Amino acid sequence: MIIDTANALSASFDTEGQNGEFAIIFKSRGGSGDAAINPDYMPGLKVLLSRLASIGAVMKDVTLDSGPARRAIALGAMSPDQLRIPETSGLVLANLDTDELCNHISRQQKNINVAGDVGTSDVKNSGGNGTRRIRLEISTSDIWSAKGLETFLRYGHTLPDVAPMTLAVTDWREFFCLGKRHSGPATR
Repeated sequence: MIIDTANALSASFDTEGQNGEFAIIFKSRGGSGDAAINPDYMPGLKVLLSRLASIGAVMKDVTLDSGPARRAIALGAMSPDQLRIPETSGLVLANLDTDELCNHISRQQKNINVAGDVGTSDVKNSGGNGTRRIRLEISTSDIWSAKGLETFLRYGHTLPDVAPMTLAVTDWREFFCLGKRHSGPATR
């Protein structure tokens, strides 16, 4: 889910990575009516790209990442280069119209036909679909955790990355003897 100006969009994605290098897996749209999956694919992708632009992200690559596409690579029927969305590498998102980039990504997906599951040169007629699962490889100049980036992309704001809690090595009596050192009650 992505929240855009207090409206919840039914569009889902996952984020992985660290140290400014991330992959965002934007899930496909499918079905209809009550059984619809990610019905807000296009508006959600537009919000996601806009938020990435607002933090100065660089789009390193966008590839088709559907189940059939992953199987075609695993079987050696296709190379990852054949699943790359053209003209999406090395883009400084802050310099672009992200709505137009979203439309470009959708249009270009329609042109990618995926090799058949058998591992032969058979091609599934998977073209024509502009709302398939995609993988966006991005980099950010700021250090983000995957969870922090995902929170920002979902809600438009981020929760600070919290450092792991560490306990200082102190004398245990310090915690239990506060009442003797302070005039107030020993409550904490």
